[in-house]
Amino acid sequence: MENKNLEVKKNIIDVRSCKTVPSFTLEVKELTSNDKLVYQFLFSSVSIRYAGDVLMSHSYIGEKLDISRTAVFNSLHRLKEIGLIAWSRNNNSPNSYYLLELPDWIIKKYA
Repeated sequence: MENKNLEVKKNIIDVRSCKTVPSFTLEVKELTSNDKLVYQFLFSSVSIRYAGDVLMSHSYIGEKLDISRTAVFNSLHRLKEIGLIAWSRNNNSPNSYYLLELPDWIIKKYA
């Protein structure tokens, strides 16, 4: 498990060099509107903190975005499956979410 976390950390976006989500990520047809909203929220939350990760519960994200906890859960899983985010579980506290470098296939297809 630790090796997997080390691999993820190598691919984390340095958000200090980015002010906003690359606009073409909003055109990714493989993402739903909720997915894009959750991704933007995570991106802006990391950017504000200038840290590598975001600790938030599904309920908190849903409350801030006015979407259900289930919608947040589904979006996070889709974002992970596509390769935009990763997370590590924290015992008895919210997960840590990491924004990853954009996958090559997204850049080639949409940039």
